[in-house]
Amino acid sequence: MAASLLGAPGNSRPRQRRAATQAANATLLVEYWSAVAENMVDWRKVLNGQKSAQELRAAHISSHSTVLRALGGLGADLMAADPNWKERLAALQEIDWSKQNKEWQNVCIVANSVVSNRQARSATKTFIKSKLGMSLTDAEQRSLEKAAA
Repeated sequence: MAASLLGAPGNSRPRQRRAATQAANATLLVEYWSAVAENMVDWRKVLNGQKSAQELRAAHISSHSTVLRALGGLGADLMAADPNWKERLAALQEIDWSKQNKEWQNVCIVANSVVSNRQARSATKTFIKSKLGMSLTDAEQRSLEKAAA
């Protein structure tokens, strides 16, 4: 009986529901990342051939794994907090993604190098949340204050 509940042959409903959920999740993921990409000015410059990917990566952090993972983690928080999440992503255009931006120091840049440890990913997510005007937990607020000190 347990095997049939898990979608074994003879009971296709759980399998169909799982496939429908996966398709809906995939659609939402594409929608989210497309909305992010629309608001990343430097990404559009690379896409349009106005800047090379190498130039972007050398001068900006927006294409580094730390930021990409932070943006990915941010998606669930953003969608849960704001039904107008796409509009809120417009604030990504206002963030200075330059490695020279002092705000990134002790967030995801340490000693002039982009770091990608768990702490940096969390701090980067928190920093972006603050720039999008999202509410922060007490721990996130302390993290921002510590980075700014």
